[in-house]
Amino acid sequence: METRLVPISEIRKKGVWHFQPYSQAVQRLEADLAQSQFPVIKLQDFVDNAKRGFIQKSIGETDGVLLIRPINLTPIGLDLSEVAYITPADHNKLPQTQLQAGDVIISLVAPSQQTIAAVYTEDRPANITNNLARLRLKSNIDPAYLAYYLNSNLGRNLVESQMTGSVIRTTNLSSLLELPVVYPSLDKQHQIVLYVQNLQQKAIQLSKQGANLQAEARQMFDRVLKEEAA
Repeated sequence: METRLVPISEIRKKGVWHFQPYSQAVQRLEADLAQSQFPVIKLQDFVDNAKRGFIQKSIGETDGVLLIRPINLTPIGLDLSEVAYITPADHNKLPQTQLQAGDVIISLVAPSQQTIAAVYTEDRPANITNNLARLRLKSNIDPAYLAYYLNSNLGRNLVESQMTGSVIRTTNLSSLLELPVVYPSLDKQHQIVLYVQNLQQKAIQLSKQGANLQAEARQMFDRVLKEEAA
């Protein structure tokens, strides 16, 4: 187990008492950020409005308003193949967490997959569960860039460094808004987004090719047996 003597001045500066933010891993992250060629700005400076989701009690299975959960967040965006629903009446009771296109959705629990955040791009109503947060951003940052940043190794490590708990590790919205964000110009952000999207498309294509080749390999003995029988 890692141990370290932490000066009280550092504790006062960070304002947290659990060990993770003072670990060697976080110190390395902070050193990397200090060497950034771009400004490093707190997430809260890009956020016009932020809300955590509410506990949903009435969840339908087949119809209603989309209810986004952490399992819907993937590295390439939202996967809506398996969704829950709430009634339109319940959705209307929760106006603060209703989603609109361009909102960034962030998981407040340690992700089971390699995804912390995703951008909501749908044109239909949706809401979020209480283990997600909804960020409505100002115009000074590209939502896709922020999502990719949070899903990067750097972003994931920063978010997870804030998490506490032994069984289920979580963070809160106020801590999340203190997160440092590497902030290139908007033009540079757009370039980064296009670059990542191109890589993701290539990865999807290679994955499909791999699946087709695996299927062909599984069918090989069927063909061999038929040829032998003939």
